[in-house]
Amino acid sequence: MIVVRTSEERHTLDHQGAVSQLSFSFAEYQDLGNEHFGCLLVHNDYSLPAGYTGKQQHVHDLIVVSIVLSGTLLIEEKDGLGYRKIAEGEIDVQHAGTGIDVSYSNASKSESVRYIQLWFLPAKSGEQPSSSVMKLQQEEQMNRLTAVVPEERHRPEEGLYPFSMYLPELDKASTVELSSSDKRIYIYLTGGAAEIQCDGESYMLEEGDAVRIQDAGGVRITGMSPDQPARMMIIELP
Repeated sequence: MIVVRTSEERHTLDHQGAVSQLSFSFAEYQDLGNEHFGCLLVHNDYSLPAGYTGKQQHVHDLIVVSIVLSGTLLIEEKDGLGYRKIAEGEIDVQHAGTGIDVSYSNASKSESVRYIQLWFLPAKSGEQPSSSVMKLQQEEQMNRLTAVVPEERHRPEEGLYPFSMYLPELDKASTVELSSSDKRIYIYLTGGAAEIQCDGESYMLEEGDAVRIQDAGGVRITGMSPDQPARMMIIELP
């Protein structure tokens, strides 16, 4: 199964200038045929205006991953975990476990912030809440697949995570390959353009487009942008 969903097919919400591009059912957007992909429940692409303050929400038994693409994101947690600022090129990983009350705001009064947020079902439920922040090393992502969640150097702990995430940047004509025979693969373009080849078919993706792959053969991804790397998020799921 190979399903391409273009940027135009996402659902858009605009709340006081905060724009959310939703790839799955979320909040008032409910689509019974588009609720999840494996253990990936939520994939939202947010743009928050300068000075925006988010409302507090309660989440539990989820892994929440926030990837900042530009600007600075302010995350505030009510239950003793405090607040932290996540800058461009950083990733925040929250294990909500038994439950946290959290809000997401723009830390800047003069610049917007764009970030991607994903919710996953964890491998274990009922764990104590925790969080961690990591900074992407661009040289480790250029034209290669290096796991960022869980980090490559922490692969022995991958049993805590039911997924693996990569954030490669591909120069024009550079390629990476992976197998989808025993897993689901989710690919989302955050910038530039890329060609996806799978089972004899070819698909062109541009910024905001996504492809969901399951029960297919090998996947080959080629950067196609002439003047900038193709930036993308790749997730392997059971």
